[in-house]
Amino acid sequence: MINKDIYCTILLNSISQINTLNKGFDRYCTIFKNKDKRTKMECEMPQTNSNKEEIKAIFEETKTIAIIGCSPNVEKDSNKVAVYLQKAGFKIIPVYPKEDVILGEKVYRSLSDIPKEIIIDMVDIFRKPEVIASVVDETLQRDDVKCVWTQLGLVHNVAAKKAQDAGLKVVQSHCTKVEHAALF
Repeated sequence: MINKDIYCTILLNSISQINTLNKGFDRYCTIFKNKDKRTKMECEMPQTNSNKEEIKAIFEETKTIAIIGCSPNVEKDSNKVAVYLQKAGFKIIPVYPKEDVILGEKVYRSLSDIPKEIIIDMVDIFRKPEVIASVVDETLQRDDVKCVWTQLGLVHNVAAKKAQDAGLKVVQSHCTKVEHAALF
């Protein structure tokens, strides 16, 4: 049973709508046929989030950001956001399964691989929703992280609540680049 407060449901009427949505939303939403054989898309909506004042304070208190899923591909949003954040004065720590260096920074394979001597203020997640819970679990193994941030379209309410209950600030389904540019 789907809780209507948590999910956004969209009925899709045409093949072009389905093909358009499959180019990006399938990373964040579940697309399936309902009992009437109509295509339907469901997306989890954030129940835990920070407001604009809290987001501003997060940026003011943040110096180092671990970017989970930071791609070396300049066409990818994670790379574009990392470039922006570097230019805005933040130290970025790329976490990616390949590469040794991205944007002049040493790449780590996981958050757990980043030495404890490196203080991380924020974990910025560019991974599919089903991975978010494990990233939050890794984050909670560290004492230094103050904020877990999931990028636009990425929501995992259970993981967000777990992070919040542990004392971390949480931002879901917002772009760090867009939010920072709007505030500073």
